[in-house]
Amino acid sequence: MKLTEMLNTFLTTYTVGRSSVTYVAQLSDDTWQVDYEDSPSIVIRLDEAAGRLALQSVLGQVPTARKLAVYEALLVYSVLWRETGGVRGALNGEGEAMLLVDLILASVSESLLHRALDNFSVKARYFAAHVAAGAPADDADTSSFIRL
Repeated sequence: MKLTEMLNTFLTTYTVGRSSVTYVAQLSDDTWQVDYEDSPSIVIRLDEAAGRLALQSVLGQVPTARKLAVYEALLVYSVLWRETGGVRGALNGEGEAMLLVDLILASVSESLLHRALDNFSVKARYFAAHVAAGAPADDADTSSFIRL
């Protein structure tokens, strides 16, 4: 089975039993998007040449009054990459905060991808609330916050 077909299958089965997933689509040959009703979207990019699958989520525009606190939180979280399973914070070209993580393609299985998406969406929801209002989402389950 071709790698893109395998990923399509993995993502199709991801929606089963997950009512918070509202949309899964392949955007191009190497890019997919997963939308959630309560978390920012996750974009998945396949980089076969580098042997990785990259997950990224835009958390929102950082309000001017919150820049120092948000940038500091993203930097501190990024330096903990060994403890967070490689999840890092960043800014995109439009000044929006982001979370990203690279998965080693050779180790990606259906269950690992599902678990990574579940945990990454929790982190994205938590950080998006922090970016917007300075407080985590009230119902954020942070039990898997460190490890992806």
